Amino acid sequence: MSREFAASAAPAPVTGNRLPKRLRLQSNGEFRQAYAQGEGAHGRCMVVFRREGEGMHFRLGVVASRKVGGSPERARAKRRLREVYRLNRHRFVQAQADIVVVARHGAVDAPWNRLVAEFLALARKAGFQEQAAASGEHGGQACPDAP
Repeated sequence: MSREFAASAAPAPVTGNRLPKRLRLQSNGEFRQAYAQGEGAHGRCMVVFRREGEGMHFRLGVVASRKVGGSPERARAKRRLREVYRLNRHRFVQAQADIVVVARHGAVDAPWNRLVAEFLALARKAGFQEQAAASGEHGGQACPDAP
């Protein structure tokens, strides 16, 4: 992208659909605790870990190693997994636990519906309980071209 194009592009509108920092894990220690607390639930596109303890409130941490690909692929995988979480967070009982998602190479180009289905299955397997009645029929699957 040239500098002229970047400078002339209009700023992205603020939509309020971002995942706030208070709902994200940020320190290395928080991730290490999640890995140390037990075995993750493994899938083709991701691994889901549960971090339990006092003061936890279903925050998200997303990690992508160099095995996933170069910087653009890792960033895309993390964006997609954050969006899957954001759109489906309402489906789960707000546990006293945080969730850590480790991206695998399949997260980069997997179909959106498969990514959502795998996240939901692995979150259940990791011990997060779904609410009795989900508040939406589509549960985030209605946007197949999501990032």
